[in-house]
Amino acid sequence: MNHAGRSVDPGLLGSAVVTVSSAIDGFVMKALAVAPAGAAAPDAASKLRISIAVKEVDFGIWSIGMLAFFGVAFACFGGAVIGSRRYPAWFGWIAVVGAGGSTVAALLQIAAGGEVQAAETIFFVSSLSLTLWTFALGMLMWRKRADTTADTLSFASTGVDLRR
Repeated sequence: MNHAGRSVDPGLLGSAVVTVSSAIDGFVMKALAVAPAGAAAPDAASKLRISIAVKEVDFGIWSIGMLAFFGVAFACFGGAVIGSRRYPAWFGWIAVVGAGGSTVAALLQIAAGGEVQAAETIFFVSSLSLTLWTFALGMLMWRKRADTTADTLSFASTGVDLRR
């Protein structure tokens, strides 16, 4: 995205949102879960309501993170692979399809305002495929790097200077 000369990387934005959600889920929710246990009845009820509200906020943040990171960002990554012509187009389409599944899952949860079993299942399959795709892309890039390094070394041994 570009606005007045500034661009926003969907991968960076999405990972920031997912990081905030993970921090809330991993740190804040534990403290909120144990807070009502030792409190008097009126305080326990208030603390429980606060815990539920924070859980709902966290779920909303996570759903937006799913959309931004696993949806938009991976669609961009897949599109970049397709457009690069460095790898087969079908390989990039795997990421685009996985991103589409993640987008559908996120939108289902956002529309429902809570967890939806179909969305959880779709997201599981999509995120697993995106994880495997990322691993495979890393391996392909590593192999291409090794091939490029070998080509550079073979040019170096002939004494040809390619920097001109």
